[in-house]
This record gives sequence, structure tokens and C-alpha cells, in this order.
Amino acid sequence: WLCDVSGAGMLPTPLAAPEIHYAGAGFMLRGAGRAAAPLLAGRRSASAVVPLWAARTSAASVIGQRCEGFLAGAVLGASAVVGRRSRQLPPPSLVRVGRRAASSAAGAAAGGGPYDYDLFTIGGGSGGVRGSRWAASQFGAKVGLAELPFDVVSSKFEAGGLGGTCVIRGCVPKKLFIYGSHFREEIADAAGYGWSLPEGAEPQLDWQALVKAKNAEVTRLNGIYKRLLEGASVDFHEGYARVVDAHTVEVNGKRFTSKYICIATGSRAHKPSLPGSDLPGVVTSDEALALPKQPKKLVVVGGGYIAVEFACYFHGYGTEVHLVYRADLPLRGFDRDVREHLTETLKAKGIHLHAGESPVAIEDAGDGQLRFKTDSGSDLVVDNVMLATGRRPNSQDLGLESVGVAMDPKTGKVLVDEHSRTSVESIFAIGDVTDRIQLTPVALMEGMAMARTMFGPAPTTPDYDNVPSAVFPNNP
Repeated sequence: WLCDVSGAGMLPTPLAAPEIHYAGAGFMLRGAGRAAAPLLAGRRSASAVVPLWAARTSAASVIGQRCEGFLAGAVLGASAVVGRRSRQLPPPSLVRVGRRAASSAAGAAAGGGPYDYDLFTIGGGSGGVRGSRWAASQFGAKVGLAELPFDVVSSKFEAGGLGGTCVIRGCVPKKLFIYGSHFREEIADAAGYGWSLPEGAEPQLDWQALVKAKNAEVTRLNGIYKRLLEGASVDFHEGYARVVDAHTVEVNGKRFTSKYICIATGSRAHKPSLPGSDLPGVVTSDEALALPKQPKKLVVVGGGYIAVEFACYFHGYGTEVHLVYRADLPLRGFDRDVREHLTETLKAKGIHLHAGESPVAIEDAGDGQLRFKTDSGSDLVVDNVMLATGRRPNSQDLGLESVGVAMDPKTGKVLVDEHSRTSVESIFAIGDVTDRIQLTPVALMEGMAMARTMFGPAPTTPDYDNVPSAVFPNNP
């Protein structure tokens, strides 16, 4: 199945044949003396059709990659769409009137006070948007939310976007790249099922077309998140926000007061202290999803799921990949038999594994290349080095220290109680900035529980039992 999102809704459409996606994945056919032409020219492009991953993943993986309003960009059943939209059927004018009336009740329930908002959220990722929408739509709270301007690559003070890491530079674009990376092997496998290419023809990858299609999709989703906020009557303030005091937030020099403040600023990719880590061509997962040119040779540093997934999809597109990690096996924390099997399949695919090695330096090798060295003597000249060495809570330079919000001195995570309340009674924190479980559906759950605690009949505790997670390597 595909979810056709070119219209107003997500309408399930039967998948006639997998090659409908080839052009969207950047693959083209080139034959001897023939002009390049996208496969199935004139059919739906990747910007209009989003693949459903459920056919390739387990239910647990779908849950583990869920995004606000959509599941991994498209994994959402028609009944869920209908159910979600049915709550928006009353005329907008009546909804607004009802919410304004309910907002007064929410303010009274919260203790009243001369505030601009009942809740002001800093951060427009999955958790921040869900918590804000839930407070406004379910409890009638008056809510404001601040987020940085949209860009496919984030920066601390200037670039972010509604949807956050998962939608813009995480789950969704990653799986678009992973999905497209399957086709080289599938085209080869097709010969066993009677398919053939014109004599002398080989599939060629148009990397720029792939990146362009990915950018178009995450841009579209960013717009949907904005409309979701508008539909819930949440005020969106674009810009960098800081906490001034226990009830005041400043965005672009303008101050807003609020009964409650929610910190939902997520996390940022971490670069270790390593000589040469600031050289051009040394990237994190953010930049790796937006490289203007496909690297012919790539080092990925790290043994976690981000490192494994990126190593696999780059290899699927034809890049020579070297995966460097300190442990004896990748995916620390997963069952050992799974880790051992994964290691064997990575080797079988031709990914170069450097187990038990740590980087010691990255140097400029000239001609736009980098020299990568490890403590075991490995010396590689590559086009890019990707550092997948973890993420850190995005809690600095928000004014939290000055108002007394307690944070872990080592990691920077915001410390919260069982109801996501910080050491300051009126300030809550949810999602990756608290470094509890860094998964999108967990942030969604925390956001809804927080809204109930603030405006519902009784405090609600998030449930962290039996939370599934998934890794998406390209196994044979």
C-alpha cells in the first residue's frame, strides 16, 4: 500500500508494483546511447507519494517511529484519519468560541491569574506540538508555542522547524533514504523473477533528485504541523525562546506570561572532542541527510542504531562504508544474538567493520577529502566522516539555570518528577530534553500526560512499561 498525500487527505492506494518508487528514490535507467529517463516517467513522484513502511517492518517498529499526526511520514490507517478529523467537524467559528469559553475554565482550574497564556511551550517537535494541541483541544487551554524557522539542517539559535528532529531530520527522512537504498538489490533480484533491463542498461542514481524529493516531503510535513497548531487554536511564535522567570517567556524580544511553561526543546547531535572534528566534510546525522553530493567513500563513527542505519543506507546507494565502533559488537543494549547476527549480515553485505577501534584524529587530505585515523592504526582517506556518537539534551542557553530549574551537571538533561514537573513548580519538561526514553511516541505520551496533569481532573503519570524500539538495517 501507499498513502497518496497529494490531495487534502491521506487516501490508501494499492501499490501496483514496487518500481513506482524508483524515480522518487533517485534511480534512473541509462542505456548505451540512450538519454536518461526516470522510471515510470509521468507517474507519481516521491513528493506526491509516500511509501508505507509497515510492509517492511514489524508493528513494534511502526510504533517506535511514530510521528505527530502521521506515522513515519505516512503510516496511518484511513480509520485513524477519519477518527482524527471527525473531532474537527464542527464549524471553525463554533470551535473557537467553545475553546475561548473553555480557556477561562482551564485558567480557573490552574489557579487563575493575569497571564497571557495557560501554557506556553518552547519547542515544536513531536512532544511539544502534541502537548500543546492536547491542552488546547481537550481541555480548552489558551496555548502559545515557540519554534525556530524551518530548515532541513538545524542550528542552535537560527534553524529548526515544526515537526522537530523526527519529522525533519530523523525518522521520516531517514526512512525515505533507507527505502530508496533497497532498490539496487531489488533490481538485481528481479532477474530471478523474470524481469530484465535493456541490454547494456544499468540503474544510475541521481543523488540530487533523491535529496530534493526528501526535502520536499519534510517541507510539506512542516507545513502540516503548522496547520495542526492552527486547527487547535494554538498561537505559533517563530523565533528563539528563553525563560525569563517562572511565568514569563521571551521570543524575539517580546515577552509572554503563562501559568505554565513547557520545555520541549529536544536534543542535538553531539560531536566528540576530536582533532579535526570541525573540518568541512565532518558531519552529524543532520548534515548527512542533506549532503549535496553522494560520498564515494564514508566513515561512520559509532555503534548505535543511528550509525548502523546510516551506514546501511549509504552502502545501499553504492558508497564504500567503514563503520568504526569501540565495542566488540554494534547496538549496545540489544540482545547479543541479534547483535551477532547483525554483524554477520553487515559483513556479508560488504560494509567494512572496525570493531574495538576509536578515532584519534581527522585531517585535511586535500582535494576535498579527509584522512581518518584510529587508535588501532587504521588510516583511511574518505570523502566524509559522519560522527554518530550520541545526542545531548538541548537545554543550554534557555535561561533555565537562572530561574532555578535543576539539570544534570554532566549530561544537561532537565530533571523532572513522575509528572514531568521540574524543580520549578510552574515549569514542566517533556521529550528528549529530559533524556528518559528518546523515542517520538514516548514524547507524545508525555505531552498528553502533562496536559492532563495541568488541566485535567487529576495528575497523570506517563507509562514507560514495554516501550518497543526498532532498528532499520538493510538486511539481506
